[in-house]
Amino acid sequence: MVCNLGIPSKNTLILGLQRKEIISLCSKLIQLRSENPPGDTREIAEYIKQKLENSGYTCQKYEPIKNMENLVATIGSDKPNLIFCGHLDVFPAGFNWRLDPFSGKVIDGKIFGRGAVDMKAGLAAAISAFETIAKYEKEMQGRLTLALFADEENMGFGGAQWMLKNVHHVRGDACLIGEPAAPDVVTIGEKGVLWLRYEAEGELAHGAYTGGENAINKATEILKVLENLKKYSGRAPSEITTLVRKQRNYYQRHGLPKAARALEKVWYNCGVIKGGERINMVPQRCEVYVDVRLPMGVKPIHVITKLNSLIKQRGLSNLRHEVLFSIEPNFTSPTERIVEVTKNNVEQLLKKPAKLFFRLGSTDGKFFRKAGIPTVTYGPNAQLMGRINEFVHIEELMLSVGVHVGVAYDYLYPK
Repeated sequence: MVCNLGIPSKNTLILGLQRKEIISLCSKLIQLRSENPPGDTREIAEYIKQKLENSGYTCQKYEPIKNMENLVATIGSDKPNLIFCGHLDVFPAGFNWRLDPFSGKVIDGKIFGRGAVDMKAGLAAAISAFETIAKYEKEMQGRLTLALFADEENMGFGGAQWMLKNVHHVRGDACLIGEPAAPDVVTIGEKGVLWLRYEAEGELAHGAYTGGENAINKATEILKVLENLKKYSGRAPSEITTLVRKQRNYYQRHGLPKAARALEKVWYNCGVIKGGERINMVPQRCEVYVDVRLPMGVKPIHVITKLNSLIKQRGLSNLRHEVLFSIEPNFTSPTERIVEVTKNNVEQLLKKPAKLFFRLGSTDGKFFRKAGIPTVTYGPNAQLMGRINEFVHIEELMLSVGVHVGVAYDYLYPK
């Protein structure tokens, strides 16, 4: 896979991208179901592994949790080690789709299906760019690593968290993840995450009479407590204060007041409630699962302490909590080379300025940053992420591939 004639110009590489092949790859990846739950990535991992090996590259497979397979392929040697990262799993498809959610159909310049933007398009971009750059491995000054993880939708227990602790190749010097946002947006940080489980106990009784204590009623009181959290905001570090303000103002100008508030406020979603034995019995136990997102300057312990205080004030007895996952808000300094290189490539291809934003949600980027690895994300528009009738615009897919190629070119080849 080595070219002895030297590497062409960056523009030549990007203009030479095989459009039909990239569209076909993205469509095929959508067809390979990898919903999480259950988080089974065996089929899609095997397909990608075979594709890479048929092209002459070595690809290692890792399975820290049964059926959650991760892939790593690397070319070049020494430093810097640039990581192209993506996740193999997608949200469950749900129902009421106009098309089969795993058809990968191409219609009117769009590719349809679950995970089209989150993030089968990003996978296709990373794989296609890796194969494009790998043809010129001999001229490379450093290493390019393709790291494709399972379990991103469930906070990476079977993916990024384990891989970064146990696989040397993925602990690179910089990382680009093809997560969606917008064609003119490079994201350099994200809100923190706190996943909580609350459990309430009541007293079992016949529901037609006046005895017992209803655990569901008690557990849902936590939702009233959580509403208080939306009052609280954090203070961003001085290094990014201006960028946060610009993003908030952008949301406000474009009629996105909820996004503007969520950027700097604590936000929560109650995703699951489990409780009760029978319709005609007073429930003895109820569980509430809550996802809390933390703005810059707010740590998980701050929120846990505040919630415990509010719960005590409400007199909610026999209400227990468990922290399922937590991580602080995180960002990559805007002065890092990976930020500059990615932003420059977006601007060169779009021929207009790009914005540096912070995500309201989270990605595997949080684990790379926690490991001290500067990380950015760039991908297609995220508007349909997780929704029914999800699709990606082909032009945005091709733009993502071009940015990946350009970043690797600038990062790994001499001027």
